[in-house]
Amino acid sequence: MAKCIVDTLHRKIENLQRCVLLGHSYGGVLALELMHSRWELNPQSVFGLGIKTLWTREELARMNYLAEKIPKRFSSEQGAIEWYQKTTGLAGITGGSANFARHGVRQSADGQWMLALDAKVNKISEPDMDRLMSHSTCPVSLAYGAHDHMVDTADLRRYDPDVRNLAGGGHNIMVTHPEVIWTWMQSCWQN
Repeated sequence: MAKCIVDTLHRKIENLQRCVLLGHSYGGVLALELMHSRWELNPQSVFGLGIKTLWTREELARMNYLAEKIPKRFSSEQGAIEWYQKTTGLAGITGGSANFARHGVRQSADGQWMLALDAKVNKISEPDMDRLMSHSTCPVSLAYGAHDHMVDTADLRRYDPDVRNLAGGGHNIMVTHPEVIWTWMQSCWQN
């Protein structure tokens, strides 16, 4: 997955020497991976938001089960949108607007609707944070929503002593309180 992202970035962005990476949840793990010199991105800084660093066997087994599961199909776009919102944890926190969710669903050749996300992305392992942080080539800042029950604050603090507890949101704080994310990032740049 990292190679796919790097290839896309190189095609779309002319000067990657000035990039800043922000990743949420397992995307934060990916952002940490992308700072490794082998990807030749050389980001100025990396921000990891809501990274779950500790996983139980049961949680990993559940994710791997979801990766192999045949995707649900729906006869209507609305049904797929509601499923998208539920599976992403966004149901009930987006003010009822489904406009953003249209990007999360697609119509198949037979007219049925389904999630646009390939279920295989759920095939994960517990992130090797020690390895990821050992190849840090730039400043790394970690944070989580104050009500995010997926993260282990003490474990995050091992990797960033200044890990930020961001007031006002849970795991999807970037949706519910995007201004808090921007303020956090700006404060890190100023220090």
